[in-house]
Amino acid sequence: MLICFEDEEVSNTSSNGLPVCRDYVSGQCHREACRYAHVKDKNVEVIDGKVTVCRDAVKGKCTRPNCKYYHPTTSSSSSASAPDQTPR
Repeated sequence: MLICFEDEEVSNTSSNGLPVCRDYVSGQCHREACRYAHVKDKNVEVIDGKVTVCRDAVKGKCTRPNCKYYHPTTSSSSSASAPDQTPR
């Protein structure tokens, strides 16, 4: 999953939560740059189908061994154009 985070975008997803990709959960997400969370770690807290993005991880500074917040794969360049925004 590739997500480009700007400081403003991180604060918005942190307070509102980032939706979990239902297609990924069912093994059906094949989007290169899905805008939804692909949760792989069982320790990540999912509430009402959403996760909170770890601000420390976005900065590359999370030191918690079993962090309950979502650690997205970040990319500083937008090599992929717009992610598929098909509603779930």
